[in-house]
Amino acid sequence: MLINAYKFTKLGEDFLKTESYIEQLYNTQMPELRKDINNINPNPQEETINGMENVAEAVAALINNSKHTDCLFIPENKNFCNLIREITIKQSDISWLIFLENSDKSYFNISVFNETVSVLLAHQAEARYLYKSVDDYCKCTAFPYIFIAENEMLMLERNCEKAFRFGSDDFIAANRRMLRSLFETAKPFVMVLTGFEEYLENWETVFEPADSPNSDDLLIIEKYPCIIHEASYSDISSHISDTEHNDRITRTYLEFLKWSAKRLRKQEMLFTTDGIREYFSSETFHEYSKHLTRSIPKPLRRQLFAKLIEMSKKIDHISPRIMNDFPFSEKNIRTINIWKSGILLIVFDFENAFRIAILQEKTISSSIRDYFRKLEMCGVILSEKESIAIMEQEFHDEVNNLGKELT
Repeated sequence: MLINAYKFTKLGEDFLKTESYIEQLYNTQMPELRKDINNINPNPQEETINGMENVAEAVAALINNSKHTDCLFIPENKNFCNLIREITIKQSDISWLIFLENSDKSYFNISVFNETVSVLLAHQAEARYLYKSVDDYCKCTAFPYIFIAENEMLMLERNCEKAFRFGSDDFIAANRRMLRSLFETAKPFVMVLTGFEEYLENWETVFEPADSPNSDDLLIIEKYPCIIHEASYSDISSHISDTEHNDRITRTYLEFLKWSAKRLRKQEMLFTTDGIREYFSSETFHEYSKHLTRSIPKPLRRQLFAKLIEMSKKIDHISPRIMNDFPFSEKNIRTINIWKSGILLIVFDFENAFRIAILQEKTISSSIRDYFRKLEMCGVILSEKESIAIMEQEFHDEVNNLGKELT
């Protein structure tokens, strides 16, 4: 009675009525707590939505029609995420809270990360995370997913087959306060940058200062050889897109390369033999994306590749490695950079867009790094000695072919 009196004083009678109805929904929807309730009086402010497609359309409509959306959603249902991606949603302001497992269930976090990134690439949101046992959380509520707009709220079942729409202002306001308080204490999950220039403007906010120089390892996975090392101003400026900001971008990039070289203890580059051949044979080759950079001329490509071989022989912390196959060839992923400190960068190159997804969460980045270590143990990734030998042979063949062409 005391608790109800307090709620009535702070939140009002409408909130108590809606809360009572939610309790009845819990009783009827939770299988292990199912009870026979014969006379449930439907709340006139509540609407039931059945079917995954209808639920996805309701979520899209809520986001489309609001200036700001607060949501608690764990993207573990791939079918539902596919529906959300396929529905055109405007670039509205979304605060998205996600729960991750703080345990040995890194496979769950990786799955959530994959779906989160794809939804973020299709739309726009600020995603943050908190550690929580997802199964325990879902056992406590029949409707674990919440989407809140200005005058509307949707609560979804975990399987996304049913949702309930509420319009009570008091009930919506109370849940919004709850979500926003959780969101404020959460950590940034994924940041999506829409271009190389935006990345260069934000990289200092992404990377925390290293404890000491040469204290971090970097693993680069790319189909093509990673070629820009100790490049000169003219080398970089020559293939940055022609814009009025060319000089500023070039100098910022040089600063980033110098900072990266000081921070790194070891840098490994994984790429394919096919990638080397395409690198030499392609009429146009863009270091990042055709949307951002000019093609690097073939003479400069040969020069940079020769420098990479030379540096790999002389400098211990630079290690090129050849893979038998590029594992992300059908996912529009150009490059993955994995820092041992827990930072993960994925560069996506689409037909009409370019994106960099940045993650700072150790269970996911370390699991992906471990995956490539297992590939090395299985022989899918060659040793450094074998890799350099193949690189020298490919470069030798390229020089011979060039001589024949000139002849």
